[in-house]
Amino acid sequence: MRASAELLGRGTIGTTYKAVMGNQLIVSVKRLDACKTAITSGEEFEQYMETVGVLRHPNLVPVRAYFQAQQERLIIFDYQPNGSLFNLIHDRKWVPTGFVATDNCGDGLKSKYFLGSRSTRAKPLHWTSCLKIAEDVAQGLAYIHQASKFVHGNLKSSNVLLGPDFEACITDYCLSILADTSDDDPDFAGYRARKFENLHEEPQTSPMSMLLASS
Repeated sequence: MRASAELLGRGTIGTTYKAVMGNQLIVSVKRLDACKTAITSGEEFEQYMETVGVLRHPNLVPVRAYFQAQQERLIIFDYQPNGSLFNLIHDRKWVPTGFVATDNCGDGLKSKYFLGSRSTRAKPLHWTSCLKIAEDVAQGLAYIHQASKFVHGNLKSSNVLLGPDFEACITDYCLSILADTSDDDPDFAGYRARKFENLHEEPQTSPMSMLLASS
């Protein structure tokens, strides 16, 4: 598999790229931080992604595929063309400006990284659009809570993307349990459910196994 990829952003547990596949299909690729997700075994990762991958709702960006080999773990999402809520709030739009480097992303996946400028001004949202986005986010979260035993774990404006019709779609949902957050990362502190706070401190039972067993 080969793809050229633009850097979209760096998050708490990984980096996200816009990738154009050989058949011109455009997807969003989340490349997980190998160090932070090392606490999750390969088998646990596959089981968990099979469970999260079945979640489907108009206000969730669907997980289309996942991949792991050695220390490489990728999660493939649908690409959302209108950027994130963060960019709209701050009146910014991502514009690629130059080629940086090419890298191997495991088993022949070639990635070309681009720098970008966020200086291009975007049109501010009308108040009614803000209310609609808030409603969309609430519906997506309600579905996660009702359809599974999971929580989003890292909800923030950069994880709210806008679809073709400017509908709000939540991404990076339910991924925080895969990572070691023992360093008290502030991105997780405000959103991590209390029942998950001490899971990684349990010495005998894997937190992922506990969660999968209860689902």
